[in-house]
Parts: sequence; C-alpha cells; structure tokens
Amino acid sequence: MTAASVSRLFSLVLAALVFIYPLLVYFFLDRYGVVILAAPLGALLLLRVLPLVRSRPLVLVVTLVSIGVFLLLIYWSGNERLLLLYPTLVSLVMLALFSLTLWYPPSMIERFSRMLNMEIPPQAVPYMRVVTVIWCLFFAINALISAWLAWWGSITWWTLYNGLISYLVIGLLIGGEFLYRGIYKRRHGLA
Repeated sequence: MTAASVSRLFSLVLAALVFIYPLLVYFFLDRYGVVILAAPLGALLLLRVLPLVRSRPLVLVVTLVSIGVFLLLIYWSGNERLLLLYPTLVSLVMLALFSLTLWYPPSMIERFSRMLNMEIPPQAVPYMRVVTVIWCLFFAINALISAWLAWWGSITWWTLYNGLISYLVIGLLIGGEFLYRGIYKRRHGLA
C-alpha cells in the first residue's frame, strides 16, 4: 500500500467516524458512560483538527489547550450533555473558518474552487461570496439546533438531528447550489 492510499484510507475512516459519532454516543453512552466516551472523542477531535492547524504554531497551541479544557470539563463534571456538544463545536469552528474568509478574501467557496484548479471568472467571485454567507448561516443555525438538543433535547432527537437530518440539509444545500449555479451561469453568460 502506498503512502497516498494509506492517507486516503485514513481520511475515509476518519470521515466515517465523524459521520457515525452520534450513533456511537446513542448506543454506548448508557453502557460505557461519559468518561469512557470522552477519550475517543478527544482522539477524534485531535485527528480532525491537527492536520488543519499543524503549520500554525499559535493556532495549534490554542487548539490543543481548547480540546484539553473541553475534555477535562467532561471528565471533571461527568456531564453527558457536554459530550453531546461535539457537533455544536464542529459547526462553530466551521462558522468561524467560513466567516473569516469573508473578512480576509478570497471566500471559502472561492478557495475550494481554486483548490480544485477551477477557472474562476471575476463575475463569479461575488456569487461565491454569497454562497459562503449561506454556509455561514447554515453553520450558525446548525450550531443553535445542535446545542439546544444537547442541553434540552432527548438523546434520540439529538442523534436523529446530528446523525441524519443535518447531513440531509447539507446534501440539500449542496444539491440546491449545484442546480442554481447552472441557472446563474446561463443568466450571466458564464456557461
């Protein structure tokens, strides 16, 4: 197996773990408790965040301290509701990352497009900025719903929302944007 294929496999496994995290909590929280589930959560957080921030020493230190404090709070309090905040924290981080690109262009959607080596005409830049704003709104609303369910909802509703509904909404946003992008391109002579 080559290093690239191992890296791809690792990324797929990590993505699958992130995707099924709500189900793992749902099925194992009563059986193993908060303290036992906090360790895999910490590992998942580190594996997810470290590749994004390892080249920025200050961000890396802040990230490690934040994860450490979060895990210590879970261990110290034994509060299962803190364990349920993971999807909320992910949405807040994504909101921060997308929002920052609105103040420090190019926007996140433009950055993604450039990473894929797409040719971006100047007329498309404002559209990409609007799409980034839409994603910011989604992450803000998603964080609010997820936090509300973590604190006041049942574990069943929390799992249903974070393990299914939020992913369906993401799919609808991606599909809707893809369909609208074709209309936008034709309307503005970009096709």
